[in-house]
Amino acid sequence: MSDGVCVLEGVGLTRSYRAGGRRVAAVRDVSLALDRGETLALVGASGAGKSTLGRLLLALERCDGGRVRWNGVAVGELRGRARRVLRRRFQPVFQNPHASLHPRMTAFQMLGEVIRQEECLRGAALARRVGGLLEAVGLSARFEPRLAAELSGGEAQRLAIARALAARPQALLLDEPFSALDPMASAALVNRLLDWQQRAGIALLFITHDLGVVGHLADRVAVMECGALVEIGPAAQILAAPRHEVTRALLAAVPGQALFSRSASTRAVAAARG
Repeated sequence: MSDGVCVLEGVGLTRSYRAGGRRVAAVRDVSLALDRGETLALVGASGAGKSTLGRLLLALERCDGGRVRWNGVAVGELRGRARRVLRRRFQPVFQNPHASLHPRMTAFQMLGEVIRQEECLRGAALARRVGGLLEAVGLSARFEPRLAAELSGGEAQRLAIARALAARPQALLLDEPFSALDPMASAALVNRLLDWQQRAGIALLFITHDLGVVGHLADRVAVMECGALVEIGPAAQILAAPRHEVTRALLAAVPGQALFSRSASTRAVAAARG
């Protein structure tokens, strides 16, 4: 749950691309803020501009207009080591995990590399930390010697999330993170992420076109269409009484039993932790 401290903010963000001899606006004057401990779901149909907005917020792409702040600091003012250090606090997890994992490195090597940078752990302490991260995403110790190239799509996605968590981030951007998982595995991983969020106070920006897990995961929902933000508010309110036709169309595409409640998820997490 948010504590009201803003960790990630975009103001008046704009980004366009040249396509077919003309400029096409992918993001149009969007302002968005993410608080510590909050989960914000960014939803919309394919091509709505969600992923572009996410990349702008993490400064993976340059804005044509507007500004991004991390912990209140304008990203454009950061240089050199200061920018690299702060960037590690904001970690992306993309839809295709194999594109971001080194195919010839083992799970232990990839997690260990990040942990040593952040915490300078070695030996048994490093092994315990790696094991804890794998367990947090539903992978056992038997995955430690496995190469990324040997993992299924769902296993690789879990490893990508574990590697992002290894950096002790303040915020995670999760871009369609459950596309390689079946519904049961998705629900289990959502619960694990919520559990980690409760313990570490991480902010989550969850990008998806599927409202099926949004109520299970999100505190707030922001809806995009054609690069613009058309609706934003508490998840329960938007799912129960959407104002915009785009939101209503997205909800209509969700199977009747597929919407989950964040409060039910939180209760399940608390029960699992005992």
